[in-house]
Amino acid sequence: MNRRLDSDVRPVYRLSGVATDGGGLECVADVELMLTDVNDNNPVFDDSVYRHVLPEDSVNNTLLLRVTATDKDAGMSVCRVIDLLSLPTFGKSRHFRSHDS
Repeated sequence: MNRRLDSDVRPVYRLSGVATDGGGLECVADVELMLTDVNDNNPVFDDSVYRHVLPEDSVNNTLLLRVTATDKDAGMSVCRVIDLLSLPTFGKSRHFRSHDS
């Protein structure tokens, strides 16, 4: 095999191996190679820009925006949801916090 193994492209390979001796006898073994995924893909947001209008009288912990990022890797890193919540106003600026779902 002359190419890099990539579980995102092909997660399972089936191979056959043959062993022979000098006397003409042989045996055959079937091998199933299952690749585990590594975190080799960058996450991608659904959109490149998010805009949201926030009323100035919104209450604390109001859900302002939910964004989703996905990647091609299997497992826990496949989908990430981030909620942006409002916090109390301190002085003249509004504060926010993100929360991974």
